[in-house]
Amino acid sequence: MSGITAHDATRRSCLFDGLVLSRALPVAVSLILLLCPPAAGDISVSLHPDTLCVGPSANFTLYLWIDEAGSGFDGYEAVVRFDPAALTFLSVQEESLIVDLCHNTWWRPEIGDSTVFFSHVAICGGDTVTGPGALSSITFEASAATQATPVTFDYIEFYRAGFPIPDSSRDAVVVISPDCPAQGSCCFADGGCLVVQANECSGLGGTFLHFLEDCSPNPCPQPAVCCIGDDCSLLLEDDCIAAGGMWADELSSCDPNPCPAMGLAEPSGRDPRVRLLVAPNPASGEVALEYRLASPGPLRIAILDASGRLVRTLLDRHAPDREGRLVWMGCNERGEPVSRGLYFARLSVAGQTLARRLVYVD
Repeated sequence: MSGITAHDATRRSCLFDGLVLSRALPVAVSLILLLCPPAAGDISVSLHPDTLCVGPSANFTLYLWIDEAGSGFDGYEAVVRFDPAALTFLSVQEESLIVDLCHNTWWRPEIGDSTVFFSHVAICGGDTVTGPGALSSITFEASAATQATPVTFDYIEFYRAGFPIPDSSRDAVVVISPDCPAQGSCCFADGGCLVVQANECSGLGGTFLHFLEDCSPNPCPQPAVCCIGDDCSLLLEDDCIAAGGMWADELSSCDPNPCPAMGLAEPSGRDPRVRLLVAPNPASGEVALEYRLASPGPLRIAILDASGRLVRTLLDRHAPDREGRLVWMGCNERGEPVSRGLYFARLSVAGQTLARRLVYVD
């Protein structure tokens, strides 16, 4: 434990600010919270979140997580160990970091009484991935007893073309207590979603949706093509507008670069003067929809559910003005309140269609 600094101890204790653990929690187990910092390596990997508080008998997920961009790799093997008296294994999942490289992988988990083994390889013709992001995940059920229990790497090795790459790893501690802070959906600039606690989300640079505890369907805004002159980037709409760009929400790739051909209008013929703004988002109760048109004309604005089914038509008539504002009160066509979840506000005018994601909380 000589490698622990005062900063390490303070960082760990701050994560539990306001959390009251049972007095019966042994001091020896409490000291597990002070994990040694990893040795230096070219790839930094952790069990994420590295410190997690869950309620008794609650289900939760830990991710094998690449912390930052480092050396490129195309495969890894790992053994993760847990205490079966404190945690019950439920499932494993292949996550997106290696899959997104070329969507051709070999992934083999093996489950033991107290271990989970992973062998994971990208079959991508020599291409490699650097991170950050999730490799795989393990879902557990916590015991009913208040305690702190470690989840550790017994072994992890990364490879590139069969050759090992140095790495550093960080284990996790799971605190089981009835006094844990709530979890919620954490949204990232790339549109990704994780269910974590608010302090973990902030530490990862995400936006925390405390009132949503699920990432299926994904409630997070998705990046799309943003053209700043002839330069193409994938950005969220607000970030694109703040940068002075034109956001093309129906385009999701900059390869090939669509921006030089767009000029004042997008390839689809959509006029960039046509806009639909939804606020607040996420929302509860009243939702305001503001529209801007290139010119007056027939206009239809509707709310759809996540599968594209019509929930409510808000406007379907000739719009005499180029700008207007509508309010949706969270009801369907029968006047019944809708359930919480993901919806779309869709504007149709002069052969053009805009859709905006809306997370609604009842």
